[in-house]
Amino acid sequence: MDLLQYVPDIKRCREYKLYPYDGSVILDLNLLGGAAYWGHRPKNLGTKIKNQISTGAVSFLPTKWHKHLKKHLKRKFPEDRVLCFSSKAQMELFLSKHHDLDVGVWRTELSRPSNKALTPVLPQNLSSACLLIVSTDIPLMDFEEDITSLDAIALIRGIEDFFKVSQGLVSLPANSLWTQQGRYLTYINKEHHYKDVFQKFLDNNILLSHRADVPSILPDLIISSELHRINKVMVEFR
Repeated sequence: MDLLQYVPDIKRCREYKLYPYDGSVILDLNLLGGAAYWGHRPKNLGTKIKNQISTGAVSFLPTKWHKHLKKHLKRKFPEDRVLCFSSKAQMELFLSKHHDLDVGVWRTELSRPSNKALTPVLPQNLSSACLLIVSTDIPLMDFEEDITSLDAIALIRGIEDFFKVSQGLVSLPANSLWTQQGRYLTYINKEHHYKDVFQKFLDNNILLSHRADVPSILPDLIISSELHRINKVMVEFR
């Protein structure tokens, strides 16, 4: 069941807050699974994309942004082979031809997993483009997918923000709902159906990850009153 169906229509997003049409304010711990790890509307990214759109060069034709992207990839992943995909669906199609490839998920601010292939969850939510990082000793079929200049801009920003570090880290009190690793909250409770937990938090204007197998994320520099709201709901599940 898609739990997002219970979320009211959102009018706008700012930082770590969602603003539905009904005038309420929702604290976002979903953060698009990490695509909005540093908040919604990354500073200046929208402006760069709008400026590129105004040039009309938004197709697969080569632009300066494609060159900048290649430089970023070489600088940040010097010992890896990095494949760019226009969408997750395209990446999954490619992986379907490499069944034996052990693919892991690499999240912002967490240690790099030991898998030979990794999909980094880039903090950028203005493009569906994504990356697959593969160890150079893994043989792969030849692949090259063209991406648009807008995808390139978004990927560059996502790569930059992927290596940022949070300014503050808050630990939640010990509880039976989650294990906490950095800002990530991984659901572990077996006594309560995740839908019930999701709905209870949403009733209190807190949006969790809509999937039990994807961690919720504490906002960077979360304030004490917001932590109090989270803790208040957590108590009900003890």
